[in-house]
Amino acid sequence: MRNFLYFYLFFFFFNALVLFLPLITIAESTFPSDIQPDTLFTEKKDLTTKVEQLISEMTIEKKIGQLLILGFAGTNVNHQLKDTLETLYPGAIISFKRNIKTPWQTAELNSMAQEISLKNTNLPLLIMVDQEGGVVSRIKTRPYSPSALSIGFTENPSLAKEAGLATGKVLSLVGFNMNLAPVVDISDPFQTNFIGNRSFGKDPHLVKVMGQKFADGLEDSGVLPTLKHFPGHGGSIKDSHYSLPSKLSSEEELLANDLIPFSHFSKGTFPGAVMVAHISF
Repeated sequence: MRNFLYFYLFFFFFNALVLFLPLITIAESTFPSDIQPDTLFTEKKDLTTKVEQLISEMTIEKKIGQLLILGFAGTNVNHQLKDTLETLYPGAIISFKRNIKTPWQTAELNSMAQEISLKNTNLPLLIMVDQEGGVVSRIKTRPYSPSALSIGFTENPSLAKEAGLATGKVLSLVGFNMNLAPVVDISDPFQTNFIGNRSFGKDPHLVKVMGQKFADGLEDSGVLPTLKHFPGHGGSIKDSHYSLPSKLSSEEELLANDLIPFSHFSKGTFPGAVMVAHISF
């Protein structure tokens, strides 16, 4: 009962935020007339032709830059970040806790970064953040957003989609267009492991459904999702940020468990990205 109360408070809070805080927006004027935010990820007509044309007009420096995802210091577009955007032409930047103070500050930062990038490359910048819910939430909210495990315990795909939709709306309001979530690792909540409550659970088929629904919610709000951590970080005790974990899983075991939640991507039907794990097998 307590978990459901948290869910309803969470959804009420974010729906109210979307309705009553329209000031936190990214002005459409920062986008070229033919690349508006509302059509950025939905326009499919002649998409391949447009992409090929854009690439053919890019210098080798800009082509290389579009492969880069860069972090940065500070909470505004300082001289260093401005110079980086104007000279390296990165395809994406990522914000961490150190870059985020308030919604207004974050919206201004992302808007200015987007404007500089568009001016220099005529391409929209992917602006990424880790907003999984639970302990990994760069944007702090009240009430707290639910963890993947708490969503998984409900076994309700509709709630997973609502969580993704609410999360995506908040990210969109402050200028993020890509979320490094959901976590679709297989993790037993009753055993000690690094992933912990960031996973939807230990049943690979449940994790697949809940992860896909969360991703669908993000997509519906105009935010690209990211499945992680391929081919599976679940069950590992070590923190891969500080050491290299290893898993003694055979190919058969991976196919029967860890890889199941990633099957949407392998079929070419997933509209986002996949993050690779720092792990050895």
